[in-house]
Amino acid sequence: NLSNISENDYCKLTIYIPAPLNCICEDIILPLNREIEIFEADIMLCSDESTTIGIATQPSALFQWNQAEGLNCTQCPEATFMVNNSQNSPLFFTKILTTTNGTCQTRHHYNITVNPLPKLLTNPLTICKGDTITAITTSATQYVWQGIDIIQGNQQLLIAVPDMTTTYQVTITDAFGCQGFGNLDVKVINYPDVYVLNDTILCK
Repeated sequence: NLSNISENDYCKLTIYIPAPLNCICEDIILPLNREIEIFEADIMLCSDESTTIGIATQPSALFQWNQAEGLNCTQCPEATFMVNNSQNSPLFFTKILTTTNGTCQTRHHYNITVNPLPKLLTNPLTICKGDTITAITTSATQYVWQGIDIIQGNQQLLIAVPDMTTTYQVTITDAFGCQGFGNLDVKVINYPDVYVLNDTILCK
């Protein structure tokens, strides 16, 4: 039963054929040449979140990763993976660590999903005093808006009537636990004052 044998010990296994059982009439010892494929659990990250993938080092073994993108090294048993995702959809990566130990070769497969951070979609605004503003974020599960004169907060759509120039802050958390932040600058312009100096009579 080889189910509980370690990867390192597995690579040390040999095939033994005693002399009476082979046509060469002498004992034969051969290394067990076999490629091992190991599929690790899928990994889900947020943009700019790091994780460590790989295995413990093995004496006399050689290590090679299939892709360099996002890794801090390509010929080490353990590597740190981190990617910035500025797109609006997830990025998918398959990282494969190939370990060569004599005649034994093992490949560890890692499927990694990097989700973008939720973000504020509304650009800075300029309004007249008394106007109502709206601002929107990408879809998420939790929204925390902060600022003055908010009519509707804690939702994807902000509604407010600011009476002075101000900045609104929002913290957004999506279903994957990814958290984004945004600031919305709002410039409020006062209506000009109008003065009537004297009554004026016009003749037709």
